[in-house]
Amino acid sequence: MWQVTIASLRSQSRRLVAPGIAIILGVAFVAASLSLGQTLGGSVRSMVAGYYTDYDAVVATGDTEPMPAATLTTVQETEGVQRAVGELRAGSTMATPTGPAYVVAATSPTEQSSARVEDGRLPRAADEIALSRVVASADQLAVGDEVSLSADEGPGSEVTVVGIVDAGADPRYAGGTPAVFGSHDAVSAWTGEDGYSEIVVRGTEEVTADELTDRLRERTGGVAGASLGDDGATGSTTEGATDDVNGDDESS
Repeated sequence: MWQVTIASLRSQSRRLVAPGIAIILGVAFVAASLSLGQTLGGSVRSMVAGYYTDYDAVVATGDTEPMPAATLTTVQETEGVQRAVGELRAGSTMATPTGPAYVVAATSPTEQSSARVEDGRLPRAADEIALSRVVASADQLAVGDEVSLSADEGPGSEVTVVGIVDAGADPRYAGGTPAVFGSHDAVSAWTGEDGYSEIVVRGTEEVTADELTDRLRERTGGVAGASLGDDGATGSTTEGATDDVNGDDESS
C-alpha cells in the first residue's frame, strides 16, 4: 500500500507543489496575523491605560466638577490602600506675549507618567509653572519667562516658567493638548477649582484590585468605578491624580 502511495506521489509531484506552497503560505499568514494582532492589542492597551498601568484602582466621578478635597483622605484611610495620590485638572486662561490662550492646568505629573522634563524642572512653589512643549512652542515661551493665569473671571496669578515638559507621551495630554503644570494649590488658584479630578490608588499585596475597588466604592459612597488589573486592563473604575516627575516630586 505504501509503495503504491509513494509511487503515486512521485508521479504527481508537480501537481502537488502549488497546493503545498499555498498551504504553507496560508498557515504562515494566519500565524503572522495572530502575532501582529496580539502585539497591536498590547500596544493599544498600553497607550490607552498609559499612566494608570502602575495602579490598582482609579477613583473618578466622571463629572466636570472635581471631588471634595476630603475624598483623598477617605481613600487614603481605606483598608488595603498603600498609596493614593490626587490630581486636579481644569481649564484656565493664560496671558502671554502673543495674547490670551486657553490651557489645561494640571498638577505636576508623577514618576509614573510618561511626561518628561525637557528643560528646567517641575514647579516647587505656587508662583512657578511648567509648560508643555505644545504651549511653549505655540506661545514662544521659555524657562525664566513670566505669564499670568486666571479662572474665567477671576484675577490673574503671576507665575514664572521653571520648566518645559514633553507631555505628548502621556495619553492624558496627547494630541496636542495645551497643558501647563503646577502644585495643587497653584492649579486651584489658576482655575478657581478645588479638590481632585481623580485619585489613583495602589493597594497592598494582601488585597486584589477588585476587592480594593469594592471597598473604595463603599467608603466614597459609590464614587469608585473601575479597578485596574495587573496588566492595567480596565475592569471597573475610581479616580486618579499626580503631582511630580523625574525626581522632582511634589506629593499632594
